Amino acid sequence: MAESKQFLPRTYGYLRPLALTAVWLLLPVCGGWAEGQEAAAFRNPGERMVFTSAMGFYVEEGKALSVEEARSLFEAGEFLDCREEWFGLGMMEGTVWLAGTLLNLTQEERLVLEIRNPRLSYVDLYVATGNGYQEYKSGTARPFDMRPIHHPMPSFPIELKPGAQTTVLLRLENTGDFRLRAWLWAAPAFYDRISTAYYPELIAIGVLLVLAIFHLLVFVSLREAGYLYLCLFITSWMLFFVAGNGIGNMLLWRDMPWFAARANNLFLVLMCATFVIFSKSFLDSRRYTPRLARLAAAFVVLCLADFVFVLCTDLLISLQFNRYLAVGALMLVGVMDLQAMRRGSRMAKLFLASWIFVLASGVLLLLLSWQLVSAQWVIGTQLINILFVTSILLWSFELTGRIKLRVQEQRHLLEARVKQRTQKLEQALRDVKTLSGLLPICSNCKKIRDDQGYWNSVEHFVRERTDADFTHGICPDCFETLYPELMDPQRRRPTEAN
Repeated sequence: MAESKQFLPRTYGYLRPLALTAVWLLLPVCGGWAEGQEAAAFRNPGERMVFTSAMGFYVEEGKALSVEEARSLFEAGEFLDCREEWFGLGMMEGTVWLAGTLLNLTQEERLVLEIRNPRLSYVDLYVATGNGYQEYKSGTARPFDMRPIHHPMPSFPIELKPGAQTTVLLRLENTGDFRLRAWLWAAPAFYDRISTAYYPELIAIGVLLVLAIFHLLVFVSLREAGYLYLCLFITSWMLFFVAGNGIGNMLLWRDMPWFAARANNLFLVLMCATFVIFSKSFLDSRRYTPRLARLAAAFVVLCLADFVFVLCTDLLISLQFNRYLAVGALMLVGVMDLQAMRRGSRMAKLFLASWIFVLASGVLLLLLSWQLVSAQWVIGTQLINILFVTSILLWSFELTGRIKLRVQEQRHLLEARVKQRTQKLEQALRDVKTLSGLLPICSNCKKIRDDQGYWNSVEHFVRERTDADFTHGICPDCFETLYPELMDPQRRRPTEAN
């Protein structure tokens, strides 16, 4: 008995923390049963929580739903489960509702819900309260200062007391990519995180800006068009990058919601056009592939027409067409490079080494937009930016080598011209030496004997050996000898005609 009395307290000592842990884990489930839906429990205020997998979604078809109607459908189980960290419906145009029940198991009352997609047009958050709903608005189609939290991603504050739970509804209206993650933060952790979260993006923007300015200065100095085209390509990529991650909306076009909703697609079209222009110039397509050069010019005109179309409309078809435009740019440049390589272009081989990196980054972007590859590791490692900057650096080195080749060609041309002119001067000097020696001349008829033994007139001899020519006249002495009757006997000069 004594041993059993000692054993029970020991066993209870081990089982008590396990029992408390089980009850603690079952609390959110019980709270979810009380609401009719499973609640997502937010436990650790120091880390973010993936809220997407605990939410459901509903796509509006026809009639627009009110907040009360959307919540009634959610509680009735009409919403489909997201289940995954990433929620995505692909490219579409419409309105989607996301809803979930949140249980706060921390001592932090201030929470932040972050929506990880900076290109959504309209994002409205409704948090159920005792008196109704607390509403917040965000999205690219609204001025940036209208956002409750000034952050590139749509972010919303949520006030929820410890141990309390509430229903959260999101209304998303967009024309484009419906793909996002919903992250839940404690407010202090969120603000600590965003203070350093965009350092990699800002570093990438700084590198691209330095490269663009460098190539512009080189163009101004050397007047090499390739540097200007590469500068335009880098600038368009940089703008496409800042439009895609929301930094441009926060820093550059805060009060331009009309432009912010189209910026990503506009800069994608410009990037395709400048890439083809740069490639055409770098590969000297007019010389090696004239037909493809004309096709590239037509492609640039098509890009400009699409740019105007995107400016004038926000239809889904324009966004889908831009994808095929990007694929067409990669394919056209690849064919131009291979054809130029077949015809002996040395620069085509160098271009191919850099084009492979652009091709890889472009393929990753397309796979990302088509949801064929997970975005977490691509975006998390900044792989696309690394590939792109690598190709830019290689092209810069190749342009430098190209200028060296042109300098060498120019030097050879100048040397050939100098050699040709030197030969002409030497020939002239030889002719001058011939006339500077003793010339055998006839004492009677004044003909001159050349090196071959032929007697030539003075006019012919001088004309053949110099650049001089003759014009004939008569001197006064000969005039007096030949025409004495025309002379004035007093002055011994020719008589002036009346």
